[in-house]
Amino acid sequence: SMIELDSTTACAQFVTYRYVALNLEFGLIGVQYQTYVVQDTVGPVISSMPEDLVIACSDDSTAYGEVEAIDSCHDLLDLTYAVDTTYVDSSIVVCPGNKVLERTVTASDVCGNVSTERYTITVRDTIAPVLSNIPVHDSLSCEAQTPPHQVAHVDDCGVSTLHVHYTAVEGSCPENYTLIRTFTAEDECGNESSAIQEIVFIDTVAPVISTMPDDLILSCEDVVADSAITASDNCSSILISALDSVTPGACPQERVILRTHTATDACGNSSAHLQTIEVVDDVAPEFTDLEAFVSTSCGDAHTVYAAAEDTCSEVTLTFASFSAYGAPTPGQEIRLYTAMDECGNSTEGIQMVSFTDAGDCSGCTNASAQNYDATALLDDGSCDFGGVYTQGGNCNIDTDEDGICDQLEIPGCLDTLACNYTAYATDSVPELCAYPTDPARDCNGDCIEDADADGICDADEVAGCRDILACNFNYFASDSDPSLCNYGCQGCTYSQATNFDDDADQDDGSCEFDLNEVVVETCDGDADGDGQVGIHDLLSVLEEYGSYCD
Repeated sequence: SMIELDSTTACAQFVTYRYVALNLEFGLIGVQYQTYVVQDTVGPVISSMPEDLVIACSDDSTAYGEVEAIDSCHDLLDLTYAVDTTYVDSSIVVCPGNKVLERTVTASDVCGNVSTERYTITVRDTIAPVLSNIPVHDSLSCEAQTPPHQVAHVDDCGVSTLHVHYTAVEGSCPENYTLIRTFTAEDECGNESSAIQEIVFIDTVAPVISTMPDDLILSCEDVVADSAITASDNCSSILISALDSVTPGACPQERVILRTHTATDACGNSSAHLQTIEVVDDVAPEFTDLEAFVSTSCGDAHTVYAAAEDTCSEVTLTFASFSAYGAPTPGQEIRLYTAMDECGNSTEGIQMVSFTDAGDCSGCTNASAQNYDATALLDDGSCDFGGVYTQGGNCNIDTDEDGICDQLEIPGCLDTLACNYTAYATDSVPELCAYPTDPARDCNGDCIEDADADGICDADEVAGCRDILACNFNYFASDSDPSLCNYGCQGCTYSQATNFDDDADQDDGSCEFDLNEVVVETCDGDADGDGQVGIHDLLSVLEEYGSYCD
């Protein structure tokens, strides 16, 4: 049997066995005691360990795995770990992040018993570095510089290195391209992380013209020289070209050249300048042969004895002949030469031509003369124009020097306000002009203004009383105004009457006479005896014949 353990000593206990011997025959009993010492000298048993453990590089020891252990006598006191050896596994890439660790595990109980085991941990660096602060995509002008970057990189297992790679992708032209900037962070074990930034460079800026030719006005004699601009571009080379557009002028030798100078870069951006070149012909021809005096015969009367040339165009040479009649040398002709180019520029020259046989070809050469000789080549001054013109065809008499001979002048009134304005008159004679006698009437005698259309012009209208019974009847009034009539002045106005009314202005036929008294008439027609013949005498007579209609 086993007695109670010595609980006071955890690691060493005493066990006492009691042996009893019984002699049943004799009734004898024998007791014997034996004590054993029990000690804990056995270490814990490691029951579980990691196998074929492969981890990523990390400083976290929890990733190294856990070990399990048990003790048959007491509780475990502790499990301790220690990395004893680190060595390189030559079967993989050799780098600080790739290694093999040998780990020692020690399990101890409370009695100081320990057990030790060892296992290996394979560490692999498979974690790539982490990139940050990657620049965003951008679009820049071709003249801009590639902006700097501040890309950051970090590796959990060791040291990483940043590599920047540039790749250009061509665009529509050399200056339009995309720059791809690749950022790669690589650690010592070859793990990589990459990011890209795209920068699009665009050439939209046209070249800048620095110098340009001025507009020109050239003579047709001048050579139209080449002209060009100078320009610069911040991104590429420049092609400079010129294109002329020609507009004809007023004549073949004149023209306007619109010259467009263009500077174009490699991407087609361009700047242009328009230059105007005007070519004009303002230079007259010059006589190359013009003798002042020429002697010839009548047979060569139409021969041109002059020559001219022009630097720009053909020359048309004409001449007009004027008789030199009256000159000291008979049979001479004055020639006025005109040399004209195709643009109308002209030069004139004078030449005296003497005809050796003038008598054979002279006569009147003016077709307007009465004695015109169609066969005559030279005018001898014998032209007869009927006395109106001189032999030279001019007026014999032209007092006012208006080019119309006095014999052919038509005198007349040239004042358009006159009633007898004569448009075809050539000689103005103011004394012949006739004007309206009445300023209120026109040349036809019609009123210029007649508001009441009574035939009496407004300026001649006379307002008054037109009632013959009124005291103030106005025979000369043309415009009747009844409000002016006065009827309070009638009475006997005959001074010889017995009832003469000295206050009366108009006789009303009421006069009474003494028939025995002799009345002496002062004159014939004085019917009312007032010593004068007037309207009242007429009224007195008419009154005798007057009657009233019922």
